[in-house]
Amino acid sequence: MGAHATTEELIARAQADIARLQAKANAEAISETPQVKAIDKQIAELNNDALKWKRWGSESESKIRSFQARVDEWVERGNKADAWLADYRVDLADLKKQREAIVMAEVSKMNQS
Repeated sequence: MGAHATTEELIARAQADIARLQAKANAEAISETPQVKAIDKQIAELNNDALKWKRWGSESESKIRSFQARVDEWVERGNKADAWLADYRVDLADLKKQREAIVMAEVSKMNQS
């Protein structure tokens, strides 16, 4: 069995505990002052802003690549649209001529009967 602490050692430990608890109580009291609370609030807000800026900094390159890919896609779509619409106008004109020819032929048949 180990040796028991002497009364002096117990008093020294208790005094150390009291000093530690008093320091903790003092720190808590200081943290509750309006000026310290206001600064703590500013620190928390600044840290929250830092999280946002860190995220933006780390994501910016991938976001730029993603946006550039979307830009490239829309440039290609725009180019294809111009070509498709040019063909569309020709195809539409041809179909309208074919339709008109069929309508005229049917009207001619109806007038002959």
